[in-house]
Amino acid sequence: MSNFRRAPVGGSNRSSILSSLRATEMVGSNDSKPVLPAEIISTILDYLPIPDLMKFARTSKRMQEMVYEDSRWVSRLKSMGVWNEGEARKRFEEVLRKKREMVRIRAEEDNKRIGIGVGVGVGGGGGAANTGTGGMRKTSTTLFDAGEEELRQQRRSAEIALQSARGLADGFETLSISAQGHMSLPPPPRTRTPMQDPEALLNVFAEVKSIRGSARHEYGKIYAALGPFYYDLARSRSHVDPVLFRVYRTPEQQAQMLAHLQVFSQSDWAQGWRQREERLVTMTGIFETAVLREFEQGYEVWDIDGPLETQEKDFFAKVKAVIARVFEPHVDLYLSEELDYFKRLAESEVRDWETKLSAQDASKESFYMGNVNRVADKKDFMSSFKKVVMMPVNVLPTMSPFGATKPVIAPQAGNRSSLQVLSASQSPITSRPTTPSLPPGAISVPLPSEAPTDELAAKAALMASRLEGIRSLFSIEVALDLTHSAKASIERAALFVRLGGQTGEEAREQCEAIFVVLLQILGTRHVKTGFDKAVDHLSKYNPREISEHQQGVVVPLMTFLELVNVGDLISQMIDVFYEQQLATTKLADRNDFLDPAVKAKKKFEQMLDERVAAGLNKGIDVLMDEVEYICGTTQLPTDYNPPDFDANGTNPDIDIGPTTTAEQVVALVESHTKMLTGSTDKTMLDVFNQEVGLRLFAAVCKHLKRQRISTSGAIKLISDMNLYFVYIKTLRNADLLEYFKALRELSQIYLISPGHAKEMATVIADGDRFGGIFRAEEVYEFAERRADWYTVKKDVERAMYGIGCEVM
Repeated sequence: MSNFRRAPVGGSNRSSILSSLRATEMVGSNDSKPVLPAEIISTILDYLPIPDLMKFARTSKRMQEMVYEDSRWVSRLKSMGVWNEGEARKRFEEVLRKKREMVRIRAEEDNKRIGIGVGVGVGGGGGAANTGTGGMRKTSTTLFDAGEEELRQQRRSAEIALQSARGLADGFETLSISAQGHMSLPPPPRTRTPMQDPEALLNVFAEVKSIRGSARHEYGKIYAALGPFYYDLARSRSHVDPVLFRVYRTPEQQAQMLAHLQVFSQSDWAQGWRQREERLVTMTGIFETAVLREFEQGYEVWDIDGPLETQEKDFFAKVKAVIARVFEPHVDLYLSEELDYFKRLAESEVRDWETKLSAQDASKESFYMGNVNRVADKKDFMSSFKKVVMMPVNVLPTMSPFGATKPVIAPQAGNRSSLQVLSASQSPITSRPTTPSLPPGAISVPLPSEAPTDELAAKAALMASRLEGIRSLFSIEVALDLTHSAKASIERAALFVRLGGQTGEEAREQCEAIFVVLLQILGTRHVKTGFDKAVDHLSKYNPREISEHQQGVVVPLMTFLELVNVGDLISQMIDVFYEQQLATTKLADRNDFLDPAVKAKKKFEQMLDERVAAGLNKGIDVLMDEVEYICGTTQLPTDYNPPDFDANGTNPDIDIGPTTTAEQVVALVESHTKMLTGSTDKTMLDVFNQEVGLRLFAAVCKHLKRQRISTSGAIKLISDMNLYFVYIKTLRNADLLEYFKALRELSQIYLISPGHAKEMATVIADGDRFGGIFRAEEVYEFAERRADWYTVKKDVERAMYGIGCEVM
């Protein structure tokens, strides 16, 4: 359709410039101008200041509806935490119910009015209705309805009140979205300015109602009350500028208003909100510091009013309740931080100890294996050199195969296998890996002046060093530090148990949790790890690889038993700690087997018993290996089979005492069994002694089967068996004593002369003589170790089995 317009008929024929410009402007106005989508405009509105938002609402009806949208103001109320969706839903349903009730009542009134007539028929009176002769019934018409008129007056007064209440603070206009929205709501009260009624503003959030369709009005009340204080405080330059501290004079009111402003700041989304919020936080911090300083000064000069004059009997109970209410929101966080603090402290303590041990092990290994590595490097170099020398000439490069950097061979002393320990001021030899320095407080073990050059000797020395260091695998000092830290943490947390109620119960449970963490870190991380390392070192012990043996002592087992003593001492420390810190103070019930502290304590003791038992089992193996080593290296062939004549041709005197081997074995076993007395419970000690006795019995039997025993040497054998029997008797184990009684009786068969072979056979076949410990076949095997066995064998077998007898 063309934009050409015909000139009006009969009009003026004159055309002016203004009319042309006006036509051009009208045509140009038809072009579409670019506009923003409604969604983007709605998003922008959320970040406008409240006064600008109200001005924007005046631009058009559509913009007014967009600004007055209820969800926009509900989100601001929600950001402050004053909107209750449940309450809003309940109020909305109540309004709907009232509307339905009004509609139902109005319908009933209309139905009643339909049946009431106000006029009469033609022809007189009401007789026509009764005659039934062609007259139609006339419907009634309401000329005046008092109820409808009353509702109309209420609507009119509400509109007048709304018009008079327009223009609250900061450009707010209480315009209704629809006329029906305010029919069911009472007219809002006329509010006073904030400065005229400051006391009422202290409870501004308590008066907020969650009503759908009135969120803007509710937010307007909050903004009118707190907005002036908020923006005045944001513009202030010092703590004396805010009008808030002049309107409210008491610290309680000032603190309450600052708390209200912090809540109100959550609805400030306009540009510069971060600076305003930081200013508010700064002013709040200044206020809190001033109040705290005032409290400290008042407390120092004892400016205290004391109890109220009209105090009641429950004054102290009320004070306690107030204190509990003050501390209650912060107790949970504090108790959690206390537990985390102790856990970090304990783990750091154990980690430092493990670091020291690792550094010490690395230092020892570097020292002992240093010369071995140097010898290996030298062999590798020589083998490479031989390969280069044996190559054809045309394969060799023209330049030196070693390049410009030649290895520096450090000069050594006359004995190349020796290696002097470098002092801290000397620089180490580059061809040897440097020994890492121990951290401060590390456990220093003296190293020998010379390191072995043989790999086997180096590994043996390293193993011996590790076995000697068993006693330092866990420390009683670390356990003492951990218990002191746990004691301090429990005492701090136990202060809140006096508050009682749920807070007191949580504090008591946290004290038990600290004790449980103590046992977990001390037991699993420290003690258990140390015992595992000790058992691993013991399992690698071989007495035949040790060059020097101390008389009557197995050093690794002795150090492990010392470690057992340390573990027992730690267990006693935990018992005392539990009794004094938890049981006596009623923080834990020792009779409640489900109590976490009781369960953790029993678990710790069980772990300790299991580790000690595992270590003692390995320790018995080590002890028996040492016993076999002593028997194999110190028992002379002439002890049990002495020669009839010495080199001079004379008959030597026979010593009837026990041999040196038996004395060393008894001294060795006795010294180690006595070390456990008092450090372990009686049950474990009895089990250990019984196992040692049985293993000793087996070792002696094994040793006898390797000997050659003569009749003259049987006297020493009987003396040795008596020595073993006397030692076993000190263990006070009747079952174990029977084994060595049988062993003592067994030694008698070597004393029988060859001419009494028949009596020897009788002794061998007598099972009751040995108490059922040895069978006849086993005794026969021991009898075979006689020096004259092949002489008496035929007679003994004939007496036992009838070999060589003829049937009559």
